[in-house]
Formats: sequence, C-alpha cells, structure tokens
Amino acid sequence: VNSVTMCYGDIVLNNYDDYFTPGAGSPIDAYLLPYRPLRIYEGFGDQLVPVFVGLTSGTPVIDERAKTASFHIIDFLFSVADAPLDTIALSTSVRTDQAISSVLVAAGLLSGQLSLDRGYNTLNYFAVSKGTKVIDVLRRLMEAEQGRLYMDEQGVIQFKNRQNYLSSPVMTFDAYN
Repeated sequence: VNSVTMCYGDIVLNNYDDYFTPGAGSPIDAYLLPYRPLRIYEGFGDQLVPVFVGLTSGTPVIDERAKTASFHIIDFLFSVADAPLDTIALSTSVRTDQAISSVLVAAGLLSGQLSLDRGYNTLNYFAVSKGTKVIDVLRRLMEAEQGRLYMDEQGVIQFKNRQNYLSSPVMTFDAYN
C-alpha cells in the first residue's frame, strides 16, 4: 500500500510557574514562537526512546485556571505539506527518489534530513508547475511507485520503495526493559 504519512499531536505541560506563558518573564520567553523545534522521548528504565521530532505549530495555549500550557506539534512533512512550490524545471529520466528529493529540497528541507531508497520507477519527464502543493506531488509519486514516505522518530524523512517492508520490530520491550 502506498502512502504519505504525516504526524501531529498535542502536548499539555505543567505551567504552575508560568514558564511557558508568553510575556511572563520566563528565561524562554523570547523562544515561545511558532515552528520551534521539539523532541519527545519516553523513558523505559535507564533507556530513553525517541518518540517524536518536529515543530510547534504555534505559540502555547495557556490555561490559567488549570495552570497548563498546550502545544500543537507537527512533523516536518506536515509542516511543508500545503506549501505551494515554485516551478521545478523539466527533468528527464528521473527516478522516484530523485523527484522526492527535488520536491522536498524545493520546499525548504535539507537533503541531510532525507533517507531515500532508490526508486524503481523512472519518470521520462518530471516537472512541477508553480503553486502546486507539496503533498499533491508526493502522493502522486507514492501512488506510482507503490512506496511509503514518512518521518521516523529520529526526525529523518524516509522513503521506502515497494520492496522494502520491514517484517521484524525495530524495538522490543518486555517486563525487564
């Protein structure tokens, strides 16, 4: 099954000391802005497991009564999905992975944020019209390739071609770890 998977979520933090309240004089006051980097880890014994890497989508929503700060968080694919692209010039004989890379780099991501399998499809001609949304191009590429595009828990955007499906777990936890 082909897909483009994007993640988002909401986190609620204790704000009894107004640490996350904009304008309250907190040491992080100047950094309470939209699109701030965020990493979430879960602890299992003495092991930290990365769960999410992404961005805050806006400033925190403060609940004075409950003394909490809520953040809506998004991954990097979600952050560029609706972005309109500038024209990507016509290229010939482009593999799926090369097309994905050109789209994501044009959307503002770095090539170091990408880990792309070699695509099996070769597009005779590849171009993107100005104003086309990133997500529209990526979905068409995934449908044609029958591949998967997602961001892993380390913050790296992964493209898996149609023959690269893991059948074993990445991590296993039991009662002792």
